[in-house]
Amino acid sequence: MWEKPLERVVQLDKSLNDEVESMKLLISELKKYNALTADTPYDLDVLATLTMESKIDIKNYPLNSAEARLIKDNKKIMEENEADKIATAVEKEMVRIENEYRIMLGLKALRIDDRLTKAAHKHSEFMHSTHQFAHSGIGDGDPSSRGRAEGYSGPIGENIAGTIPYDPKNAFNLWYWSHGHNLNMLGLYETIGGGIAENDYTTMFGR
Repeated sequence: MWEKPLERVVQLDKSLNDEVESMKLLISELKKYNALTADTPYDLDVLATLTMESKIDIKNYPLNSAEARLIKDNKKIMEENEADKIATAVEKEMVRIENEYRIMLGLKALRIDDRLTKAAHKHSEFMHSTHQFAHSGIGDGDPSSRGRAEGYSGPIGENIAGTIPYDPKNAFNLWYWSHGHNLNMLGLYETIGGGIAENDYTTMFGR
């Protein structure tokens, strides 16, 4: 359902639309008298945005104003990530898959940081060229030192994978079923960079 949300789309019928219009009038009156409080059981502002043309699916319908802001912010981040000039198309696809997972669970999407992309790509190239599969290696350093080498000084987490065939979804699935790697994907990070070299995958998470 998450991957194909348009297969489950709800639109307002006329009777429900009439009810929504009535609620909009009620909201307007309540606001005049400052009658909406933190104890209001429903987020009426979200309800007031609905129209007959509204298409409600699992990805775009917020339950409250905080979720509405999160959806808006995540959409902007995803668009900016897609326009990134450093990551390759397949590296952006890997990041998109990981961000879709975060968004599905109500988390903020991670913004691509070109410094992390460069560090992740270089590590994947290192693993591929040396036939090493590790978070550190001779001449390559650990994740934090690789990040610093590209100018990123904040804390860093890292996932790596070797997968055949060449497919970002396979790398995601490996991380999904590994407790530690899964925690990284859902961690309190703000930025991300993905690097792929043949069948070697690296994702670096920063904050």
